[in-house]
Amino acid sequence: MIFFETRNTGKPHKVQRRAATLVEAAISLSAMITVIVGCLDFSVAAYKSQVLNHIAQRIGRAAVIHGSLSHATWNGGPWGPNTITTDLTSTNQVAAVGNTISSGLKKSSVTIELTWPNGNHNPGSPVIVEATMPWSPMLIKTFGYQIMTLRGRSYQIIQH
Repeated sequence: MIFFETRNTGKPHKVQRRAATLVEAAISLSAMITVIVGCLDFSVAAYKSQVLNHIAQRIGRAAVIHGSLSHATWNGGPWGPNTITTDLTSTNQVAAVGNTISSGLKKSSVTIELTWPNGNHNPGSPVIVEATMPWSPMLIKTFGYQIMTLRGRSYQIIQH
């Protein structure tokens, strides 16, 4: 761009501002790209969090029918009342339920924990399922930092 300004002589004088335009573009583009990457990161985190919630809910639904009255020969028998901790790479029944809906997640990074707060798995007792995984935004991930843990929780009552 060419701008005109007057000096002490009163005559117009050409002033070139190419470098200023380049600097302004670099600043505004870097800010815009940071916002776009931040929106993408937030969308990915929201998706993964929703999948973790769905995994916890599905495993919770399976746990309420694997109570103390469940037959030992039926689909893995009773679950609990001891805490069960596993990930989606395991071959147990809990991981099998979670694997049916874990698309888009790194299976080895998802941890599933089932707890029975009352210490039993009798009908009417609660079961809590928590699915967790580490997450860090793209810009921070390149430096090896982890910002937060995404969680999905389900609290349900054992039916039988």
